[in-house]
Amino acid sequence: MTHGADRSGRRHQSAESWHGTPRQPDGQTGPRRPEPATNGSSFTEIVDGRTGSIRARGHLTRQAADMLRGTVDALRRSGHTRIVLDLGGVQAVDDAGLHAVRSLQDRTHAAGGHLTVLDAPAPHPD
Repeated sequence: MTHGADRSGRRHQSAESWHGTPRQPDGQTGPRRPEPATNGSSFTEIVDGRTGSIRARGHLTRQAADMLRGTVDALRRSGHTRIVLDLGGVQAVDDAGLHAVRSLQDRTHAAGGHLTVLDAPAPHPD
């Protein structure tokens, strides 16, 4: 179990401890590991199930956004209607990843929720 605090001093815990049985992007259960990208970078997320927040790090691609979608869906199922996605730790994002996050925002809003995206980086082609 990984614990720490973000910039505001809020505590967080890793996705492994929040989910109980972590779900990988393909829906399988097992340890959640960083997703390797084709260029050698990776993507990880830290989820706070108490506050409904997600901190992302690494390279935000469409595959990484799919992992975020699963996490947002899990937070919504657990009762969170307001979710914060902090992309401050994302070093690079491609157009597909940025578009997927925008679609996730729209989808969350259409379902009666709100997804706030913090520190979204500008798209950077591979």
